[in-house]
Amino acid sequence: MVRNLHLNFLFKKEGTRVEPESESVCLAAALASAESQKGRNARIVGLSSVSFPFWIVQTSPTKSIVLNASSSGRKEFHFTEMKGASEVRRIIGSDLSQATDIPKVASKIQPLLESVDSHKTDIANLAEPSFIRAIGNFVRASDPTAKPNRVEIRSDSAAALKRTEEFRKISESAKLRIESAETLQKLIKENYGAQTTILENITNLERDRGNERVRMMEERTRQEIAKLTKAKENKLYDLREKHKMNLRAMTADFSRAINDLEQFFTEIVDEIRKARSQIGQKETDTEGAISVYSNLASSLKGTLANTQQPLDMMEMKKAGLEKRVAEAQTRFESDQMEAESLLQTEIQEHQRRIDASRNEMELKAKELDELKAQVNAAISKSEQSIEKRVLEFQQEFLNLMNWTLDNNSIRDLAPLTLLDIHTYVAKYDDKSHRVLTPCLLPEESLLTMGGDTLSKEFDAAIKASIDDLLRSDQSYKESFGRACMKGNMLLAAEAEQLLVQGLEELLRKRILQRDDIERLLTVWSRYSGKCPKCGAVVEAGAQFCQKCGMELTE
Repeated sequence: MVRNLHLNFLFKKEGTRVEPESESVCLAAALASAESQKGRNARIVGLSSVSFPFWIVQTSPTKSIVLNASSSGRKEFHFTEMKGASEVRRIIGSDLSQATDIPKVASKIQPLLESVDSHKTDIANLAEPSFIRAIGNFVRASDPTAKPNRVEIRSDSAAALKRTEEFRKISESAKLRIESAETLQKLIKENYGAQTTILENITNLERDRGNERVRMMEERTRQEIAKLTKAKENKLYDLREKHKMNLRAMTADFSRAINDLEQFFTEIVDEIRKARSQIGQKETDTEGAISVYSNLASSLKGTLANTQQPLDMMEMKKAGLEKRVAEAQTRFESDQMEAESLLQTEIQEHQRRIDASRNEMELKAKELDELKAQVNAAISKSEQSIEKRVLEFQQEFLNLMNWTLDNNSIRDLAPLTLLDIHTYVAKYDDKSHRVLTPCLLPEESLLTMGGDTLSKEFDAAIKASIDDLLRSDQSYKESFGRACMKGNMLLAAEAEQLLVQGLEELLRKRILQRDDIERLLTVWSRYSGKCPKCGAVVEAGAQFCQKCGMELTE
């Protein structure tokens, strides 16, 4: 069942509410607007009440599409689709068993992710819905008995429902492509993620093992170096003690040599001391004393003649001692250096083994890091490609949904609604025309201010849509012309009385002055009852102009 709604031509503000104006006030406002918008020397030849019909059909519980009921145009949409999705799933499932497989798998699926088929589809009569959304609060239910002067409806309710079904199928197909791509994206992410987690665990395990191995080696090395250092200190102590003993032995030996020298000279002193004692016993025997001395002197001469020999012997022993001491000191220092060198060699060997283990660990870590870098690069490329596909499909769906209207945008919207947008079309003798769109009655003078637009977006969109169809659709242009002729109030017998009622109402509202009314009535009398083509006066209800033959009714 079709629900009929309409957008009135003129609205008035009553406190916080906005209400539609009467037909008479609409006509008066339209005349004032048409007169103010004409060229300097132009003449109004038609002022027609024309309704533009739009189907609003629900495609879901929350969305609707808008169809121009008078247009035969088609809106084209472009879509893409992945060709190799099933092959990608097969490769991921069969060829990926470990992290090292990821670069190879990624290179296989990359061209499949980038390969898409493009296709296009179109929907007849589809209209951009934003201008309807902008005036949703002004739409009212239509009088069941009303018969608006519409531009011809070329798409009936059955066609509108068919368009809805087409749109629903297209949107469902677009959503399925998104779901399929997102499922594939999840599959890639999960399978890649599982292997990268394993690789990360292996990397961390190897790093921990290497660090532990090095730590244990360093600990063992510290313990062994401590033992070696203690052993070195003990050895150095032993060397020092041995060196001291050698020096003592050499000193004792030299002391014994000195003792021999002492013995030599002690014998001389003893001999002198003995002679002295003997001389002292001679008392008065001087010759005996002299004899003792002479014997002593003779003995000493022989003994002293051999004095240089023990001294030379001592010099030789001294030189030998000095040599042995020097050799002992050299050996001692050499042994010390050897002990230090052995310790340093041991330390260096332990450090070399530690460094070798650390280098081995770092090499393995570097290899794993390089593998991770390759894996991450491959993953990033795959994820970027599938993300691009998902975003493209989502954008295609959003582009499609941009042509939908929220069901709550218009009050009393039904699953199938016919919306009439009431306008006035002013035609001038210079072949131009103006579509006077729905507006708000101004609070000041109608002649100087004009009507306030309901929405600039709505105004621009509805006028652009009508102008585009008049240029591109000959059937629409003809239908538009017939509607303008049929609804021309300048030829309607009851129009003048309706105009007067509207002008009086505007006078009561103080939107027009009495002079304004007289002026507009003069304008009306100048244009009404005249042939739109030649300007000749025509009788009320005449079907043709008697002068030029133009058909005056449709």
